[in-house]
Parts: sequence; structure tokens; C-alpha cells
Amino acid sequence: MKSLIYLSAMTMLTANILGCATNPAPKQETPLVVDAHTFPQAQQAPKRGATSDVSLPFKPLTRDASDDTGISAIYDVRSESAREYQKLANSPELARRLAVGITLELLWQIAYARNAQLASARKQVAATERRYEQAMFLYNLSGQYAAFAREQSALNSTAGSMMSSSPIFPGALTLAGEVITSEVRMMQVQYAMAWRDLKSDIARTYHELYFIGRTINIAEEQVAILDTLEKIARDQFKSNMVSYSDVLKAQMAKAEIAADIGSYRSQETSLRQKLLAASNLPPETTLATPGASNWRLKESIEELRASAHEHRQELRMLALQIAKTEQMIALAKAQDNLYPAFTVGLSFIEKPMAEVGDTKSGMDSATTGLPKSTAFAEKPQVEPAASFAERTSYLAELAREGEAWRKRHENVLRETNAAIAEQYAMLESSQRYVKLYEESLIPLARETLQVTQLSYQSGKANFLDVLDAQRMLLKFRLEWQKNRRDYLVALAELERIVGKSLVAGE
Repeated sequence: MKSLIYLSAMTMLTANILGCATNPAPKQETPLVVDAHTFPQAQQAPKRGATSDVSLPFKPLTRDASDDTGISAIYDVRSESAREYQKLANSPELARRLAVGITLELLWQIAYARNAQLASARKQVAATERRYEQAMFLYNLSGQYAAFAREQSALNSTAGSMMSSSPIFPGALTLAGEVITSEVRMMQVQYAMAWRDLKSDIARTYHELYFIGRTINIAEEQVAILDTLEKIARDQFKSNMVSYSDVLKAQMAKAEIAADIGSYRSQETSLRQKLLAASNLPPETTLATPGASNWRLKESIEELRASAHEHRQELRMLALQIAKTEQMIALAKAQDNLYPAFTVGLSFIEKPMAEVGDTKSGMDSATTGLPKSTAFAEKPQVEPAASFAERTSYLAELAREGEAWRKRHENVLRETNAAIAEQYAMLESSQRYVKLYEESLIPLARETLQVTQLSYQSGKANFLDVLDAQRMLLKFRLEWQKNRRDYLVALAELERIVGKSLVAGE
């Protein structure tokens, strides 16, 4: 009876694990510890009992970031400062802290602790790890069954054993464990991708919010310049040196910039809401003005390509998919029959021929009482159960699928190299223009405005010349900020493409 329970349990577990026919039963959720390497714990295999001598067919999963999630390469979420920020994420003090001042690290850690999409990715990893736990349990149960069979054989040595004393389909379990391990690794890489994309989006939004604030400041400074020009035009009008149209031109220029400022403020509000949404915070939460970032890229384009080939999550995912396909092919080829040939009643007796029957009388008096010709000296020749390993079409399909994954890996590798080249060119271009505006164009535009203004006051230039000089200065200053922003945004995108942290500085 006990052996029947073992066999029934293993049959059902095998259908679920090897065949992946059903999803594991839901478990009560373990409270999440905010740690990149801690999920609801389902990865540890049950310890083998004293009656089992079967070694594990596949390695237990670890929480080492270097071989599963890859979180540490993206950003360190385990440092002391990171843990302090993560504690703050669910603290009543959070709103006050955000209103006082924000940094990228603060926003990253709060989003890591609170983001709903990232929390969903953690649960998906935990759900996949439960399948790994079931596979480990099944192998452990197989070992216990084998030990139980040997025990029964020893107790009934005169009659022989009615069951196998070796583990049931250990090769299939080993390969199935490798397949499930690959699936878990893939889910962990997807989790790392979710964190990488979230971090990159926050960085991009943070930089855009900072520079939209700088743009507003520049526009307001230009309004102040136009106020001065309007006053000069009024004085000139009172002196009968110019017409009142110059005053109207100054007012129109101010109205145009004021409209731009309104648009900038709307963009600023939208960007703030985007940051709040990333951290799953209420829309009415107050965010302080972001601080400036001094990010700088140190790697060459060759070093970036090498890092991307090693760290980019899309490439790692495809490599795991290729490995999984190869494991499935090996699983299909290695096992002619995944399930033991269960029959109702007597199947065969594991006794050598010399020990089965009475060779003189022709009767098996020691065991069944059957004639020697009908005693089972070896396994009966029964029709083997159907096995997917015999389905050549299935193997051919897997082979084609594996080849398709390899082609996709090659394509993504080429796309990665092209994307790195594009972003690197944008970095270099932005850097050149920032230097041009800072060292040449903006100082010249300021000087031009001053000279034109003095010429206007002395009657040697008209008011349109002054407005043109003012607009030129405004344009150069806005382009300067835009290129500074583009540099940081391209750097954040480059980090996303490579799949790891690249910058030095905050």
C-alpha cells in the first residue's frame, strides 16, 4: 500500500513538472524583504531523509547576483545607504524628505522598494522557483521510494521484490531539473531587465526635469532682459527718438516667451508625475527641484561593446533560451519512456532464474507455484508506453526552434553594437556642442547684445537689431542646456543597452 502511494504521488508530480501540464498550487505569500537577491523563498530543496542515498541531479539555486539576477551590475541596492533609503520608502517621513530635496539614488531606491511592475516581476520569479522546488522534491521522493523498495526486498527475500530498488527515471529528472533551472534563470534575467529599464527611465526623467527647470530659469532671465529693453524703448520714445512701435515689439517678445514658459511648466508637471508614478506615490506628493548631475563616461566604444556582450540582459536571455532548447532535446533523446510501465497486479519478480523455480520439478514452488515455463525470470516483453522522445517531428521542431534562437541572438548582438555606436556618437556630438556654446557662442552673443543695446540707445541701431541679438542669446542658451541634457539622456540609454552601470559621479 505504501509503495502504491509513493508511485501515485510521483506520477502526479511528474505530470506537473516534466510535462508542465499544470501550474503549481498557490502558496501563502512570504512578506517581501526589500533586497535584490531575496524573493519569497521557494528555491531550497527539501533535505534528503535518512532512508535516501540519492545525490542531487542538479545544483540548487543561489542568491548570488553574479550568476542569477545580475542586479549588482545594474546598481547596488545592498549598500548601507541603499537600505536606509529603502526603509524610508515605506516610512511616514518619505513625503517630507521628498519635499526637501531629491537625488537620483534616492529616487532609484524608493522606486526599487515601491514600484508595482518590479514587485510583479519578483512574484513571477518566486512562482517559477516553486517549480524548481517541486522537481527537487520529486527527485528526493524517488530516492526515498528506492530505499523503501530495498527495505521491502530485504524483508521478503524469499519471495522476491515486487518493485524496483533503483531511483525512478533519474536521467529524466536530471534533465528536467536543468530545464527548470534555465526557466528560473530566465525569469531572474527578466527581473533584472525590469529593474534596469526602471532605473534608466527614472534617470532620463530626472535629467529632463532638471533641465526643464533650467530652461524656465533662462526664459525668465530673458523676460527680465526684455523688461530692460522695453524701459529703454519707452525712454527713447519719450525723447522722440523712436516710435512707440519699439515698445510694442518688446511687449510682444515678452508675451511670446511667457507662453513658452507656460508650456515648460506643463512639461515640468508631467515629468514630476512620471517620477511619482515610477515610485508608486500619490500624484499630490511634492517633489523638490532636482540637483545637477556630473555624470561622465569613462569607457571607450570597444569597452562598451565588450561589456554589452557580457552583461546585456537580452543576450543573456537568448543564451538561456538556447541552452533550454538543447536541454529539452537531450531530455527527449535520453529517455525512451518518462514513466514506469505500471500495470494492475503482478508485473515481474526481480529474482535470477536460478532462484525462481525448481529446475527438477519444473515448478516454482518457492514463490508463485507456477510452472517454471510461466515464471518471470526477467522483465516481460510488454509494449512500451508512448514517449515524446520517439516523436521525430517534436525533435525536429525543437532543433528548428534552437536554430531560430541562435539567429535571433546574432541579430540582437548586431543591433546592440549598432545601438552603442549611435548613442556613443550622440554623446560625442553633445559634448562638442556643449563646449562650443560654453566657450564661444554664448559669450559672443552676450557681447553682441550689449553692443547692440548701446548702439540703440545712441541712435545707431534700430530696435529689431536689439531683439535679434536678444533672441540669438536665448537660442544659444537653450541649445546649450538641450545638449547638456542630451548627453545625460544618451548616457542613461547607453547604460540600458549595455546592461550595467557605466557612469562615474552623481
